[in-house]
Amino acid sequence: MNRLLKPLVGTAFALVGLVFFGQPTEVQAQAELMWLDVGDYHYRYASTGTEPSITRPPFRARVKYWPGIYAREGGTHVRSRHYIGVRDFTDENGQPWPFKVARAGPRVFDLGEHFALPMELIGKFDKPDVFVDGFQSFSRPTVLTRVDPSIPSDRMIVRGAHSNVGITWEEKIYAFSNPYHDDYHIREMTWTNTGNVDADEEIELPDQTANEMMLSFAAKEHLWGPRGVTGAGVSGTMWDYVGDGKEPLGKWEGIRATLGWIGNGTNVSFLNRLGGPIWRGGRGNANYRITEGDSIGRLGGAYMLTRAILHADTSPSDPTNDPGQPRSTGFHRGGDSISNPSFGDAEQMADTYHFMHPDLSYAEYGNPGTDGHFFPHEADRSAPPEPAGPFDDESWYERMGAQTDVSRMRSGGMVPWFAFGPYTLAPGESVSMVWIEGMHGLNRDVSVAVGKAYKDSGYDDTLPLTYNGQAHTKNRWVLGTRDSIYQMIRRATANWESGYNIPHPPLPPRVFNVQSGSDQIVLSWDTFANANHTGFEIWRTRNFYEGNVDDRWEYQLIATLGAEAREYADADVVRGISYFYYIQSVGQVNSDGTGMTPTGSVLKSSRYYTQTYDPAFLKRPPGGVMSDVRVVPNPYVLEADQNIRFPDQQDKLAFFEIPGECTIQIFSELGESIFTIEHTDGTGDEFWNLTTESNQVITSGIYFAVITDLQTGEKIIKKFVIIR
Repeated sequence: MNRLLKPLVGTAFALVGLVFFGQPTEVQAQAELMWLDVGDYHYRYASTGTEPSITRPPFRARVKYWPGIYAREGGTHVRSRHYIGVRDFTDENGQPWPFKVARAGPRVFDLGEHFALPMELIGKFDKPDVFVDGFQSFSRPTVLTRVDPSIPSDRMIVRGAHSNVGITWEEKIYAFSNPYHDDYHIREMTWTNTGNVDADEEIELPDQTANEMMLSFAAKEHLWGPRGVTGAGVSGTMWDYVGDGKEPLGKWEGIRATLGWIGNGTNVSFLNRLGGPIWRGGRGNANYRITEGDSIGRLGGAYMLTRAILHADTSPSDPTNDPGQPRSTGFHRGGDSISNPSFGDAEQMADTYHFMHPDLSYAEYGNPGTDGHFFPHEADRSAPPEPAGPFDDESWYERMGAQTDVSRMRSGGMVPWFAFGPYTLAPGESVSMVWIEGMHGLNRDVSVAVGKAYKDSGYDDTLPLTYNGQAHTKNRWVLGTRDSIYQMIRRATANWESGYNIPHPPLPPRVFNVQSGSDQIVLSWDTFANANHTGFEIWRTRNFYEGNVDDRWEYQLIATLGAEAREYADADVVRGISYFYYIQSVGQVNSDGTGMTPTGSVLKSSRYYTQTYDPAFLKRPPGGVMSDVRVVPNPYVLEADQNIRFPDQQDKLAFFEIPGECTIQIFSELGESIFTIEHTDGTGDEFWNLTTESNQVITSGIYFAVITDLQTGEKIIKKFVIIR
């Protein structure tokens, strides 16, 4: 994040005041947003229980990333929905409703139907602080509500809400940094018939039974890959479902889950879009999602996402798992009125309830079946029927790789959903459910090697591509990420069944400081009082914090240090290059196999606790005489080769050989003040990102820099040219 903006951010994203139109006019409420991002799976949660698509900041950002370090180049745009439906309901005003549905999402928080309870972000230990040259460095601000060493996970979100149908829901969401369990979050949710239909503590409906309550979840998720296949990036998602009894599952037996991946819906006719092959580069800026050197063909979207059910109560009086839940599964189009019934519209609420209920028909889709499950599945409707075979058979990969109907990928694809119930809850009764959400895919080195070979082959979908002794077609490599999803679900299940007793990695450093110098970059750190490490590893990359295309995006291990080390001087650095770091605490060899955690391996603290997102670089000693001051590059030409600009940032201008303490005032040719830099770090370097004081990018033209030595008062004027 831009250091100039950080002092202004604070906790601004933790609590956001909102007024939504289309809701009751007196509703003016707050929605809280919190991230769970301690492992590779990053997800932003809202206090109202849904992650809607809202066009204005700070909600505009994609809310789901894997791996989280690559958040600038892709991510998942989520429009999620949460519905609570009941029959024969009488509201607090005495008005009867044959069907009543309280919804949250897909495009608003629906604060007139769900009334959020206080939301908490709880840490097992304090948030580590990371500094680069004295400034806090982070991808997004994190403010813990409190620290509780007794929680089973690294971080936990607690949230809940009352609803206007008298049902109160509460949820705990667990995130782990154990590297074998950091690709998913586990969600425990309970719905109770409290009779509270609004935000206050008064119970309006203390005696009402919730008849045939249906609980439904749906999410239209645009799986994004970097730009390169289409100008706007890859964003069409294909969906499959397992566990509805419609097909033999083999080793997947007992799993109930949706699977989503980037499908082959594209206007680019010369390649198959599965996996998001990148065939053209960006313009040298990571914010464009890819850089201009990133056109080797790597697979920018070779991953899958899942929602998998671990447990659903049989009834309010029987908390054992009901393997027949969810009772309804299927899909719908994102714009259907059933996904967004108007507030107070009884007919639309009836349609939505009918769609959720396994025994009721919905006119547009027809009765989904006697058991409530749509079949064929969405993915099957887009793929050829042959070769047929069990879900875990090789035939599945062949059919999905040969997707024929690309029209179903329009506007990001269809919306998968599942519904639980019907449950009848007397006052005070509850039901609970546990499920996971997560993502997994090809490692970066595999996606690079396979994608490059695919591009070099002329985009041949039939050619086996070899990596590490295995040969598959490009599509088979991509769809093979399903095997990682299977392993993730099994591990998550084992974790939950163990009571979350999986082994924990050692604690990360409490503070991590990176300080640029004139001949080296010095890294120092401190530890928690109860630290349990055996040593440290320091990792580094250059130019972009995601990694560098020339290094295949891999960080390099530059130091292995003992348990007592607290400082490291990195002298193997080159002037003019930006460097990014993270440090990991190293633990003992793991001997605890709980949760299917492999034994014999060494657990390390998560990189995300100490990752730097701002560059460190060598700085010159202060200049000796003002006449040596230089502006580089001059002229600045946007279309020039990236190597004769700064490779880490598209818009970057340097002032070299300046006094250690000086003011740099930048003016236009007409004498307008553009930007002022207070340089006080005692070095001879300063950089400017070519923006005005109001953070607007400057235009082409002639500019002047007035540099004033704060010690002597001496001034010098330097002219430079910007060509865009």
